[in-house]
Amino acid sequence: MIKLIQTHLKKKRIQARASVPKQVVMVNKEDIQRKLAEYKPTETNKKANFQGPSINRKEFEGAV
Repeated sequence: MIKLIQTHLKKKRIQARASVPKQVVMVNKEDIQRKLAEYKPTETNKKANFQGPSINRKEFEGAV
């Protein structure tokens, strides 16, 4: 019975928290443009390596 009451109160607490209005943050268009102007991408010529580290034949045969 105590467990039932505890879960009921927990659900009520979660519902009360969900009903609280969220804060809305206003962002100026000028702020976004200023941040984008400051942004400079680094090393755009690097490509992602999805194969992982490469091992040569001698290393592979030596490991076996």
